[in-house]
Amino acid sequence: MRVLLVEDDQHIGTMLVEGLSHEGFYVDWVKDGYSAINSILEKDYDLVLLDIMLPKMDGLRVCKRIREIRDIPIIMLTAKGQ
Repeated sequence: MRVLLVEDDQHIGTMLVEGLSHEGFYVDWVKDGYSAINSILEKDYDLVLLDIMLPKMDGLRVCKRIREIRDIPIIMLTAKGQ
């Protein structure tokens, strides 16, 4: 299964990549919304793990754009308390 991880935090991203890879997932990691959209256009993914708080383009806008391009499962990640 190929996963696109969209996470700008180095520590969180590293932990997720290591954990998912250990479980047998193929993970591509990008750190902003524009890179995520480019990756979606270039490759086929089975799942997107998408942070809500991203630089340049927030995760909700990225989610909307991905939905316009492909029908792919998206799991939203957030560190927000509210």
